[in-house]
Amino acid sequence: MITKARYCEGETFGEFMARPIKNHDLWVGITHHVVIPIEMSARVEALGGHWHLLVLSEDWCGDAVNIVPVMTKLAESVSNMDLRILARDENLDIMDTHLTGKSRSIPIIILLNNKFQECGWWGPRPSALQKWVVEKGMLLPKDERYKEVRKFYARDRGLTTMHEIVDMLEKRCVLGPVRAAVGSAAGSAAFDSGGGGSAVQAFGSRRVKMEPLPSWLFPVSEPPMALASLRLIGNPSPVPTVNEFLGLICTNGWNTASS
Repeated sequence: MITKARYCEGETFGEFMARPIKNHDLWVGITHHVVIPIEMSARVEALGGHWHLLVLSEDWCGDAVNIVPVMTKLAESVSNMDLRILARDENLDIMDTHLTGKSRSIPIIILLNNKFQECGWWGPRPSALQKWVVEKGMLLPKDERYKEVRKFYARDRGLTTMHEIVDMLEKRCVLGPVRAAVGSAAGSAAFDSGGGGSAVQAFGSRRVKMEPLPSWLFPVSEPPMALASLRLIGNPSPVPTVNEFLGLICTNGWNTASS
């Protein structure tokens, strides 16, 4: 269970970097090159309130080294957000309610409001990259797959991750905390890579398709479309209309592998 005390037990990024970690020079180098666009910080500041990002991660994870510094810099660039890091393997109770399919993939970024209520989660990779890894990357030899993943992160420079996290934050400002009854990977994720790698936007129990990313962000010839994995728990309804969407108010809320 996530509580204020549990959150505060997490390390700040500075504390994480101050202790011996694997791939230390890589963490330092990537952190040094992170640039947060002014407009991205402005979007977060405009939301008001205070937000907490709880990150499940491990120092050996190649996805984490490309994502955690970006989110740390974003949090540091605004006055209404902070971030703490918990080791996945020491917090499996939290990890096991934020699975990617059946996998304990990391990093996972959990959004908490000022009452430390969970409002959504994201991970383990940007949606288009995750879809490519699952559908095409796994067909490649390991070294080639990781090379393409690294190319994506190098070209993207954290922009996709920032956009997806800030989009989640803006949506959850309207919708509020996720319901306790939907506290699983199937319903609590604001951005959830799903078992098949198709990222979807989730609002409470309603899941809505995401837009595709521009081709220049992706290391292969065509960017994969994020699939619409849509369902309303207990009621297999179609994609919600714009009016339905706007009316959804929660009454309740490398080793380069990411696992």
